[in-house]
Amino acid sequence: MAENVVQELPLSGWQQRSWSTAGVPTLVALPAASPGLNMPVSFPGRQEFLTTAFGTASDWARATHLELRLAIPERMPQSARLAVFARDRDFLWRQVRLPVTRDAAGQMRLLLPIAGRVAEDTWSGVGHSRPWNALTCALLLEIGCAWELETGASESFTGTAELLALRLLQEEPPPQQQVYDLSFAPRRPFVGGRIEFSFRLSTWPQQPFSWDSAQISAAITLPNGQTENIAGFYYEDFLYDASEWDKTRCLTPAGKPCYKLRYCPRLEGEHSIQISATVDGREIPFAPMTFTAREDVRPWPGFVRCDPQHKAFLKFDNGAPFWGLGVNVRSPFDNRYQQVAPYSNWQDMGLSAYEHLFRKYRQQGINVVEVWMSSWWLALEWINDAPGFHGVGHYNQYRAWMLDYILKLAEENDIYLILALNNHGKFGMVYDTEWDRNPYNVKCGGFLE
Repeated sequence: MAENVVQELPLSGWQQRSWSTAGVPTLVALPAASPGLNMPVSFPGRQEFLTTAFGTASDWARATHLELRLAIPERMPQSARLAVFARDRDFLWRQVRLPVTRDAAGQMRLLLPIAGRVAEDTWSGVGHSRPWNALTCALLLEIGCAWELETGASESFTGTAELLALRLLQEEPPPQQQVYDLSFAPRRPFVGGRIEFSFRLSTWPQQPFSWDSAQISAAITLPNGQTENIAGFYYEDFLYDASEWDKTRCLTPAGKPCYKLRYCPRLEGEHSIQISATVDGREIPFAPMTFTAREDVRPWPGFVRCDPQHKAFLKFDNGAPFWGLGVNVRSPFDNRYQQVAPYSNWQDMGLSAYEHLFRKYRQQGINVVEVWMSSWWLALEWINDAPGFHGVGHYNQYRAWMLDYILKLAEENDIYLILALNNHGKFGMVYDTEWDRNPYNVKCGGFLE
């Protein structure tokens, strides 16, 4: 298969990292490569080498493989292992760990996929189960390699391995199934309920959140012959630990990302759906599908809307008035309360606060809750001050999952949400101002002054 070199990555600027028993790292700069990069290896033990100078995000987006070519010293133990690792700006560690081999020329060549389905299956997460995905290359913080023995081995060895070349390559992918893991649930949704379509693509978009790069949509033909169009979205799943109240620790990335489409059927009967996907200008075909919506035992009143005849009131689609009794739970906590009410026993329960409160609200007849997409809670875009935030145009998947979870809790407890997309402080200059930290601010790399 023909290989095109996208970029020769530098062998200068590398460091050796060691860890204390307390988990504190120490970095030592390696001598300049001449011509290769020397890596001192000593077993038993682990030697870790890394660089933060590895080309541009656009180079990695265009490449399909990472190539390493190494000179392996003689008498390297058969139990020796080489782990090529990458850590991203959310501090997620992924690696490929392989036995160290030595060909007739005394070298070892690794060709590691960094795009598409094969990359998902090649790299392993450490401390999480989120594989290499469409966002990984854009979020890289460091790459490197670690030398160690297989678990249980104890051979002694001292020598020097040499990194001869580090390159980004582009290969034309072999013919493969373009869409996989396509499914939808439930099979027969209720009118007023939700049906969700999920699928994965073998070809990854360079910018999963950009409509110019990833156009995912669907046309749905209703039983009455009318057609409605919906847009799809990129989705990452997480494991949720309800006992952990810290919002930056309660979620652990899990599973392969996918694309989803969600739809609320409002008519009983058979619907047909035609999904469309265009990835970086390449159209991906989907076969048409059908699903049948059925009436629930409890008739669905429709959506809540402004009464066109009485603007001060709300009503359902079926004409019934909507009477709301609500509270503002815009976030589970605010540090200012410790200053304003130091005598309070209120604790930050994080996401679990909504589980606790929504059940009580339902018992007391409260059916409306206001929630804020504030920077400290459910914002999707913000400066890089917490996991998942990477400025304008990158949607925080941790916070998106939490918002999804709150919507699910609200639905289960017959609560309607007032969702504030932006709170006053994000763009305000006087009260509770956060403008100096807003990613839309030109001082933070944005485009607003």
